[in-house]
Amino acid sequence: MRHPLIKGQCHNALAWLYYEQQQNLDEAVELARTAVELDPEAPDARHTLATLLISSGNWAEAQIEATAFLQLGEPDWLETGWEDLLRFFLEAVRHNRATESVRLLEDTKSTERLRPLYVALKTLAEGPDQLTQVAPEVRQPAQALIKQFNEWLAAMESDAAASSPQSPRGGVD
Repeated sequence: MRHPLIKGQCHNALAWLYYEQQQNLDEAVELARTAVELDPEAPDARHTLATLLISSGNWAEAQIEATAFLQLGEPDWLETGWEDLLRFFLEAVRHNRATESVRLLEDTKSTERLRPLYVALKTLAEGPDQLTQVAPEVRQPAQALIKQFNEWLAAMESDAAASSPQSPRGGVD
């Protein structure tokens, strides 16, 4: 029998692959839930589940899992998984949860260690005045994150438009 932690990592990896490919998302959620059950202390499993949940619009449950991965994630996990971490917050922004994401970072006391992300989310939630209230060493990375979020969102919209079915005449039925 395989060790439960390795089995959990396999479930998590497959769930993340499904998420990245935007395929079998219901199965991906179940795989991620199993990964969390097998290793509840794994921040990457919690992160995958949270990202899948918010991508399907389930903020309430996603927030619980996000709280867990933010609290469990050591600084090295946050660094090595930075792009993946951003995907959770991108999904939150895409589902109009920037304000709730700001609160999540505040509630988990993550605002200092994730300061540029916090400022970027606060700016997206409350407006550009937020950027004038921080030092340049925080403002510049926050602006870069906002730009990255906007590019990702535009790409997601473009992909969604390209994959949506059209009538044979190219118009709306």
